Amino acid sequence: MKSLTQKISHYLNHQDEWIFIALAIGYSLWQLTVNAWSSYLHLFIINALYLLPIIFFKAFQLKLNVKFKPNLYRIAWFFVFIIYPLTVFDAKGFLFLTALALELLLIANYSFKHVEPLKIGLNRLGLDGAIIAFLIFLSFYVGLLITSDLPGWVQSNSIQSTINFTLVAQNFLTFLSLSMQIFCLFFCGYIFYWLNRHILVNKVLAQRGVVIYFLALVAVLVFLYPVITTLFLWLPINYMGEPLIPSVTANPFDWHNGRVIFGVMILSLPVILMTQWHLKSKQLVQLEKEHVQTELSLLKQQIDPHFLFNTLNNLYALCRKKSVLAPDVVLQLAELMRYVVYRGKESYVLCSEEAKYIEDYISLQSIRLHHHLALDVQVNIEDPQAKIPPLLLIILVENAFKHGIEVSTKDCFLKINLQITDKFILFTCENSVEYDKNDEEKIVDSAILFGVGLENLQRRLNLLYLDKHQLTLQPSSNSFMARLKIFL
Repeated sequence: MKSLTQKISHYLNHQDEWIFIALAIGYSLWQLTVNAWSSYLHLFIINALYLLPIIFFKAFQLKLNVKFKPNLYRIAWFFVFIIYPLTVFDAKGFLFLTALALELLLIANYSFKHVEPLKIGLNRLGLDGAIIAFLIFLSFYVGLLITSDLPGWVQSNSIQSTINFTLVAQNFLTFLSLSMQIFCLFFCGYIFYWLNRHILVNKVLAQRGVVIYFLALVAVLVFLYPVITTLFLWLPINYMGEPLIPSVTANPFDWHNGRVIFGVMILSLPVILMTQWHLKSKQLVQLEKEHVQTELSLLKQQIDPHFLFNTLNNLYALCRKKSVLAPDVVLQLAELMRYVVYRGKESYVLCSEEAKYIEDYISLQSIRLHHHLALDVQVNIEDPQAKIPPLLLIILVENAFKHGIEVSTKDCFLKINLQITDKFILFTCENSVEYDKNDEEKIVDSAILFGVGLENLQRRLNLLYLDKHQLTLQPSSNSFMARLKIFL
């Protein structure tokens, strides 16, 4: 059940064609005149066929965006959403206009989330700013409608359904005055929303519970609604026609005024609570992300010293022997340390870079071995753009040297196979181990299976690829094999 839930969540979060399939369903229901499954399915099949190019484009959008050049991708998008609909527009004009509107909405949503200036602007605007902006827009829109039919408004407070821009231009100052006064009406309701959100919910409800919250809400209401209503009644718009308050007699103390404001506060409560929950969730996610990054950084720091100590030991041994290889080893060590210091702090590196680092590491480690090492390294990279966290696979190679190859008393072997596709990374590392001739037990202690290096590796995998990796450790009579598969 959990796997099914994850698959559904992954699909909804990474694909968009379901939106247009739902559009075909909704449009079919809207067209339905005969309440029968046969009629409904007939309409759905027709509408789905009309939307088929759009559905296919959205289904393969991510792959097209990667494989196509930007200009070619834009041409494909323009053909699917503009050119193709125009060829069959007469048959399903409203359907294609809705599809285009949905696509533009998806583009806008992506821009709001990923285009940094828009993202920063929306974050700064916040819920309060968004409500104010909407109230301003609504006030001007209502002002346009009223100005389009001023006699009707004066006689019965009726509002025109369409805008007459000629009349608005002729009575422009009146339009501005009416819009600002209507905004004052909306702002009265906003005052109670603001008090509800920032004081009653954040302070009273959070600290003293539901009972005290509702008592405080009623107290604020009965204290303020006569005052707010009186102030609004002073505006000139109330003398043009009927006053814009619930009370029929324009009585600021009438409970009908308070009842409407009470409704505003109650209806805004779910929105406020949802917003608060969303903000706290974002904060928790951010804290968790920072915690994970800190932990990953610490795990990397635990890995690097082991590598450095081993390499310095190699260099020390060569210097004692006055080997001509010492200068080359210093340069090789510098390259490896440059990778650890500079590339190691990156979140991801190309798999080819990690493979090159492993090969150089093996070459450097092999210098000080006292016995012959049969080395077999196979690297097959089908996807050159595949990436992996740095210094991840090297842990298994370090483990092989530390617990198998370096302690061997005779010839040994190391087999490494790295296979990389667009779907997974498969890494196997098999090294030889020896028997104790006396009790025929392997010279393999628990450090091989439960050492700090493997614990760090497992922790990093859980943080980076939870439920998307398989790490298998297989000790046998004369070898130890580690197999790691990461699903991309």
